[in-house]
Amino acid sequence: KKKSAYNLNFFEFVIELCKRDYQKTVLRRYVKNKSEVPDLSKKYIYFALHYQPERSTDPQSSYYSDQLIPLSILNNLIPDDYVIYVKEHPRQLNDNFPDIRKKHFRSKKFYDEMLKLEKVKMVDLYFPSEKLIENARLNCSCTGTNVWEGLKKYKKPGLHFGHTWLNACLS
Repeated sequence: KKKSAYNLNFFEFVIELCKRDYQKTVLRRYVKNKSEVPDLSKKYIYFALHYQPERSTDPQSSYYSDQLIPLSILNNLIPDDYVIYVKEHPRQLNDNFPDIRKKHFRSKKFYDEMLKLEKVKMVDLYFPSEKLIENARLNCSCTGTNVWEGLKKYKKPGLHFGHTWLNACLS
C-alpha cells in the first residue's frame, strides 16, 4: 500500500518477511544454545528484557531503552556472589506474525554483548518467569510488570530503569 509506514512495494515486503523469518529462526536457535536452566538456590537478580520496539518501553525507559546499559550498571554494582538471570521477552523471537519493525532490534551482537558481562546468564525462554520472580533477591526491568508482580505477590524488592506509574508506589 502506498501509505505503508515502510513504503515498500509488495516484492520488497515479501523479501523483508523472508529475511525476518530467517533471522528469527537463527536468533531463536542462538538464544536457546546460550541459555541455561537457572540455579534458584543462588543469590540472583532477575532482569526481564522488553519486547522491542514497543510503544511504552522506549519513551518510558528513555536512556535505558538500550537494555545493555542497565545490565552493565547492575553487573558492575552487585556483589560477586550474585548473578543476573536475564530472560528474553516471550514474543521477541516467538511471534506468530511477521513484524518488520523488529528487523533492527535484537541481534546476535546484542546477545553477545550481554553475555560478555561476567555476572549475566541468559535463561531459557520456556523457564517459568513466576519461579524467577519468586526466588529473586531483586526483580528488575526497564518498565516491566515483573517488578510489580514481585512486590505484590512475594514482597520482593524491585527496581525499574524507567518512569512508570509504579514509581509512585510507596512500597
